[in-house]
Amino acid sequence: MNTTHKGKPEFKEDFISEKRDPTVPTATDFDWDEVFREMGELSSEDKASVAIVIRKIFLWVTAVKLNRRNTQKMVGRRFIALAWVLDPSLFEDSPSLESLGKKIGCKKMWMLSGQVTKDIGIHNHGQDHAWNRGESDKNKAVSPKKTKESFLEHNT
Repeated sequence: MNTTHKGKPEFKEDFISEKRDPTVPTATDFDWDEVFREMGELSSEDKASVAIVIRKIFLWVTAVKLNRRNTQKMVGRRFIALAWVLDPSLFEDSPSLESLGKKIGCKKMWMLSGQVTKDIGIHNHGQDHAWNRGESDKNKAVSPKKTKESFLEHNT
């Protein structure tokens, strides 16, 4: 009998016990995707959906002219605006968009957060008072608490 370096018997995947009931099949059709979902793991379909969403986010964040001298600042500001729209509590003390803009030296964060809502279709309660959001924008926007299916339906 082969043993591991700790003295335990080596594991054999094809081992079948002599005490096994011969009337019981050795293999079964099992819904492994369901087991993984119950354990909180993503199925291949879920992973594909997540990839679509992440790609859409990256496309939005990097939709800047790369030959400008402030490209890095713009990408950073777009990412911060997106993160704030998704969840202001990602930032210390859940700041208002205006105070967040002041901290990073950007007076027009409201424009970027509005663009997130318009282009990606999400908003948060901090934007509900926005004077520049028409009724059609408010009706189209999806709350971050909505399901993955509603987000994908809006954005694919």
